[in-house]
Amino acid sequence: MSMHLANLVIKQGDTVILGHEDDRPNTENHNLHLHDYMALGLRLRSLQSIYFSVFLSYKPERMLMEESDDDLEIGLRAMSEMVAPLKEFTVVIEDAKFERYLKTAKFGKLKKAGLAESTKAELEAAIREKLRMSYLYNMEWVDKPTHQLSKFNIMLEFPRQDGHPERMVVALEYRPAERVLRLVTVS
Repeated sequence: MSMHLANLVIKQGDTVILGHEDDRPNTENHNLHLHDYMALGLRLRSLQSIYFSVFLSYKPERMLMEESDDDLEIGLRAMSEMVAPLKEFTVVIEDAKFERYLKTAKFGKLKKAGLAESTKAELEAAIREKLRMSYLYNMEWVDKPTHQLSKFNIMLEFPRQDGHPERMVVALEYRPAERVLRLVTVS
């Protein structure tokens, strides 16, 4: 379903934001849809579709119904010759990273996501559970004299009782030979 949903507008308060033709300046506001937003009492703002689609389009998490990670594996091939199904991977958080980084510097983020009291194993399981429902972002091969690694980001969404879901961007190092995804950072 998430592959077929169209993102027409973003509504913020009493304003709708949508895309218009790329050859129009962003200082002009145009409604290319059949919907009469202003008749509904909404203000209209638009910008070039190239910017709307890249920066404002949103695709919801998707539950993979099949055992195949074909979509994700295509992305992984962009950064590594060795590809394995992500369902076979283990998420690993190093002890020092858990204690000195997640439980201190990122404690507020974990608290908002309802994960502040989680053990390291529970946090690893929470990331792994949502991994295959996410898209891969910022795929990168780092080739420096000090370190070499393949990594990517995923966006995780956790429900909150007192408001909108909490979103976290998690960077994971991809180690296909070991079937390991090592936590790099959380934001």
